[in-house]
Amino acid sequence: MKQANSAILLVFLFAVALLGGAIGLAKGGLYLGKHEVDTLHLIDILLRLEDGARIHADFSTPIGTLAFAPIIWFSPLGLNFGMAFLATQAVLALALVLPLWWIGVSRLSTGAAMLLGGVTLVTATAIVDGQTDVSSSISMYYNRWAWALAFVALGLSMLPRKRGLTGGGFFEGIVIGICLVALAFLKVTYLVGIALPVLGGLLMTANFRGIAGAFLAGCAAFAAITFLHGLAPWQAYYEDLLTVANSANRAFPGASLADLISAPAFLPTLIVAAAGVIFLRQSSQNGAALLLLIALPGLYYITYQNFGNDPLWLGFVVVYVYAMRPEGEFRNEFGWDIRTALSVVSITGAVIIAPVLLNFGTSGLRHLFLDEGQYQRVIPTTRFPVADDIHMANLRVDTVNAMVPLLSETNTTNNDLAEFDPTTFADCQIRLGNSTFNSAIASDLVNFEGEALYVADVSSSVWMFSNMQPTKGSAPWAYGGLPGIENADILVVPKCATQLSVHNAMLVSIAQREDLVLEPLVDSAVSSVYRLNRLAAESSSN
Repeated sequence: MKQANSAILLVFLFAVALLGGAIGLAKGGLYLGKHEVDTLHLIDILLRLEDGARIHADFSTPIGTLAFAPIIWFSPLGLNFGMAFLATQAVLALALVLPLWWIGVSRLSTGAAMLLGGVTLVTATAIVDGQTDVSSSISMYYNRWAWALAFVALGLSMLPRKRGLTGGGFFEGIVIGICLVALAFLKVTYLVGIALPVLGGLLMTANFRGIAGAFLAGCAAFAAITFLHGLAPWQAYYEDLLTVANSANRAFPGASLADLISAPAFLPTLIVAAAGVIFLRQSSQNGAALLLLIALPGLYYITYQNFGNDPLWLGFVVVYVYAMRPEGEFRNEFGWDIRTALSVVSITGAVIIAPVLLNFGTSGLRHLFLDEGQYQRVIPTTRFPVADDIHMANLRVDTVNAMVPLLSETNTTNNDLAEFDPTTFADCQIRLGNSTFNSAIASDLVNFEGEALYVADVSSSVWMFSNMQPTKGSAPWAYGGLPGIENADILVVPKCATQLSVHNAMLVSIAQREDLVLEPLVDSAVSSVYRLNRLAAESSSN
């Protein structure tokens, strides 16, 4: 394989990064067509951080600090949250240009390097969550950022350098270590998923200096964080991750593992991956075949843990398979030319993932030319002007739709607030209009200004629509248990839940708490409101 043209590649990568970032920023804000609850979740966390709250210590989330802190870092520049989010994506893309350029010139042809670089950069700067729905969304954006970082780490470790190229191994390891540390503080699932192939790749390519560099980068990050903040952040992060791992509400967010392997929509991906392993083995590249084989379980695990189950790792695998094609002639027992076979595998994988990547690559342009008149602020109040540049489609704000069972004995409302019985709340789940429904709930809370609000639902974002405060230690997105309820003043139970299973589980847990006495305050068509009174320790122990 010919060496990539360094000048052409560098210009291409900078152009893609700059265009992707600039097109996003040119709109002047975010105009989103779906996933309003996920959007509110992001705003909720950003507002808490801006107010001085500490992630994992003052509120619970399994998502790492690097998913949110970089957005806050733009506040001193006067950027509101929407523009700060887009600026963060742009900076990430620019930061990846030089590592991607080095991967290309040291390991790939010009075409393969441009493909890997383009895939990585459009993944970092997209304004959709994935799949093929063209509606703008920032839902699970941290998954895209993590894939971009993972591609760099995998490229530097799994792809062998061209013959005769020496030096730079230690600095490659530093970059790999930085990527792995970033993944640990972005979404730890990715670190777990790629750690083995990264280490295996460094060992198989005999890049021992790279291993040393990655190890030192990781140790330096751990030492710096521990020196500045002590061990408490590590323990708090671990406890948040453990909560999700043990949660009955979110073992996995999409297809089951069996479906991810064998269902018709996913089977072609498995066939491509297996064919890549087989043909690499038949070309006498046992190391490359083994490396791809050990990478697949982790890559599938990441996909299994991500909503939508997009096999975005194909964007890297197709480049890997293409780059590892043998130079000489190899034929298997069927007489097939292995170089051609691996080319077919690479092209087939590219065709499978192309719709998602094309959606990524074109999302910024679609977002730029959206009709702003069809959107409104996702938070209608003037309390938080820093969120004024995040908008949601009118359809998803003005229309309040819910899903209820037509024939069910439990489809009743809680008219007796004297007894807190979870079974008396309706089986109702919001489908559209969460912002408007939150505003309606907030009208029940006008008399509790400044008090700490606790919401019996998956999302706790109601406080942003009211004059109340979030409860310290609570979860902006509930995964299990009742984190922080000991610090809450007011409990609101929506009459229609965002996620019914979480809502019901929380109601049952609250009813089982013997240390809490619920004083009914308000009962309306949209919510029941209680004051949380606590029994004295000696009383509750009797």
